[in-house]
Amino acid sequence: MIENFKETQKRWLYDIDIKSYYWPWTEQGWHNLMGYIFRVYCLKGVPRGFSCFKMGNSSLEVVKLCVHPTFRRLGFGSLLNEDLIHTAISQKKSKLCMIIHEQNEYFDWLKNRGWNARGIERGLFPDGTDGFCFERAVVN
Repeated sequence: MIENFKETQKRWLYDIDIKSYYWPWTEQGWHNLMGYIFRVYCLKGVPRGFSCFKMGNSSLEVVKLCVHPTFRRLGFGSLLNEDLIHTAISQKKSKLCMIIHEQNEYFDWLKNRGWNARGIERGLFPDGTDGFCFERAVVN
């Protein structure tokens, strides 16, 4: 079940974040969530994945889309992806945007779900690696 973020879920989401990303948010970063919208996938009441985004003028800007490593390849990420699409449609946005680390193993996963690479942000991450800019068109 996908639901809106509850403050009591923060420690679970932080745990998923640090196990899912090369450069997760710091604990301090998790204290300043102003402007971010979270959608959380729960299994038996426990968060197993989440999406985090901001609303742009014409786009939904995805900051995070992750599933706990233990629960990958079970369709939770696809459900979160579909939820992002439905959210964009309901908010009358024309596209989804996301930047991923160049070593992100889910490059093909995104492409298979309608996301397209649109550019590269050189040296974006703290280790100097690049970020790939992805977009997915949304039909309202």
